[in-house]
Amino acid sequence: MITRSIMLFVCVLFSCGLSVDSAFGLGTEEFGDRPIEISCEWYDGVAQVAKSPGRVYSRWVNGGEIFCYKSDTKGINKVLKRFAAVSAPRRTLIIRKEKGIQKSFHGKEISFDWKLEVVGGISRAVLLHQKGMKAKELYPSITLFLGNRNIKLDELDVPAGIDVTISESVKADADLLKVVNEIDKWRQAEEKWQAFVEPYLEKIRKEDSDPSIGCVEIRSKLISEILSRHRIYAIETRKFKRPSLLAVSIEGGITDLSKGSMSRRASDNYVSYQSIANLLEKQNIVVSDANAAVSVTQLFEDLSGGSRTVFDLKFNTAGFGILDKRLYRSICQDLDWDYSAEKQENIWIVKKNYVGPKTCLAYASSFEIIIDEKDRFEGIWRTPW
Repeated sequence: MITRSIMLFVCVLFSCGLSVDSAFGLGTEEFGDRPIEISCEWYDGVAQVAKSPGRVYSRWVNGGEIFCYKSDTKGINKVLKRFAAVSAPRRTLIIRKEKGIQKSFHGKEISFDWKLEVVGGISRAVLLHQKGMKAKELYPSITLFLGNRNIKLDELDVPAGIDVTISESVKADADLLKVVNEIDKWRQAEEKWQAFVEPYLEKIRKEDSDPSIGCVEIRSKLISEILSRHRIYAIETRKFKRPSLLAVSIEGGITDLSKGSMSRRASDNYVSYQSIANLLEKQNIVVSDANAAVSVTQLFEDLSGGSRTVFDLKFNTAGFGILDKRLYRSICQDLDWDYSAEKQENIWIVKKNYVGPKTCLAYASSFEIIIDEKDRFEGIWRTPW
């Protein structure tokens, strides 16, 4: 009750035309991650961001609030997904090069990696009076501080719907600026992807009377290395003629990798997925030794089997949005296979043999990677199942 009276007094001063600076301010601070008080002024979704783990400090001054957190890259990527869902007209991510340091009211320095800022109360009234509704400070923002080296900029995943702003210190660092530009390109590509996939998912959900049909991003070590300018998505579908595997480029292009489905070579019934082979060919992959041949083969498997893996996992995995083959391989016997490669003229013969427990029924496979005179990838075929 006392707090409300003081706030009302300051508001009266402000409404009477007196400078807010001439009035006293009211502030509170908390150390650690004690439960927060949710304000009725907050946009929907802000509370979920504020409740993120790792909070080390928070401050409330005249309605303006700051929440400071320690985190790593994986943690902040989860936060950014929640932040993108906030109902505010604008959501801003600010990236700074220096260390995150916040001083308490008594001068104590608190180290942190990111902070959430939310404006309300008198602070919001002052901003509206001075700048109007166009003031970007009116809306929630997250600021990342790279100086503690806990957050890796090149692994940051910024969803669509978040505006990215960088400090002058980042602009002055050519390497950081390059990474930030890549992040912004991916953010724009993600917006184009969402504009495509949401109506498409809604359509097939209605056709199949299944509201659970979703989209899963496929990740793997080889996708990140060889297809670094692409993101691969699989869509759960029971119908083979529907697009079920799609590649999104950093430029925002969308390629249907399931188009044309499986093709068969007449001479020996070897099979391939031409759309996937075409994508790999455009990467100018040099297959100069056995290790490179095995890597291309495994990348082809990551892509060609992605949709099926996602469809199978749906039956015993609740609501996942990312299939990371690096984790999947460690728990699904993918390590029980041995690959070998041998070159014959312009073809690499790659053999895949099962070396796991003999109680498991598994079939060996053979692949042929076609290369040109400069050892660049031109196509890939495999034995039929």
